[in-house]
Amino acid sequence: MRRKLSSYIANALVHKPSIMTKFSVGVGSGFIQGMTGVGGGIVLTTAMTRMFSMTQVQATGTSLAVKITGNISAAATFAQGGLVDYASAFWIAMPAFIGVTHGARIGTRAGDRRMKLIFGGFLLALSPFCAFGKSKKDLKKEKKSSVDDGSLTIGKIVAVIKEDTLAEPARILRHMLVGLGFGYCTGMLGVGGAPLVMTYLFMDMAGQKEQAVIGTTLCAITMPSIVGMGVHWSLGNIIWPMVPVLCAGSLAGGIAGAQASMNINGEWMRYGFAGFLAVLGSNTLWKARAAARLMR
Repeated sequence: MRRKLSSYIANALVHKPSIMTKFSVGVGSGFIQGMTGVGGGIVLTTAMTRMFSMTQVQATGTSLAVKITGNISAAATFAQGGLVDYASAFWIAMPAFIGVTHGARIGTRAGDRRMKLIFGGFLLALSPFCAFGKSKKDLKKEKKSSVDDGSLTIGKIVAVIKEDTLAEPARILRHMLVGLGFGYCTGMLGVGGAPLVMTYLFMDMAGQKEQAVIGTTLCAITMPSIVGMGVHWSLGNIIWPMVPVLCAGSLAGGIAGAQASMNINGEWMRYGFAGFLAVLGSNTLWKARAAARLMR
């Protein structure tokens, strides 16, 4: 206990940006997460490594602790608007619990430079899928979905999940495989899992509102992210003195982002974020390779 307390104090002394800086980063990450369903973790991990002097592993663990608040606030906003497919969210989330636990341990052992290379490469590879995840052919399809009408009851959610499970077992299996991949990405990198889930849901929920895909993604990723945070906490990867102010900003940003998403063209949001992933991934790879050359 004393060792952990002294570690928290030491971290607070090393990582000491201003309260306004931390709050602004939290608001920005929550807003992007709420508006697009993805990107909040990327903003956080980038700010933490470049502005707050954290290692990649520390940024991964701390970002999970922070972005959960933004996810919950944004997901609740979409749920109130009837923009959540609970069956899809449930079956993506369930296997993610397994992946996130193993992924966090793999990421801790991988080392900082290797994590940055994996992080940058993953973002770069994922960017075209975010941009072109839904084709014109897909848009013409009318697919049954369990997107809610806005009335939230546990009994109704359970009934919808049961109905979809019995009606489309092959689709449920695809959900579970994607959820497992999401879990590993979230646990190992802290980011990347949400774009994977969203890219898949853009194709699976073709013909529906972009905002329904965002709301379903946020619901699917929230609970596994909490588990991932717990694993990183047990491994000592979370800088707790940074968390409260960042969480406050993330909470406010998540609500504002979800509200803004209701009035923005979802297709343009997707293209813009795909470009952001490509630029950030390329920059992260370049910096990791440059650091490797300096060490030789």
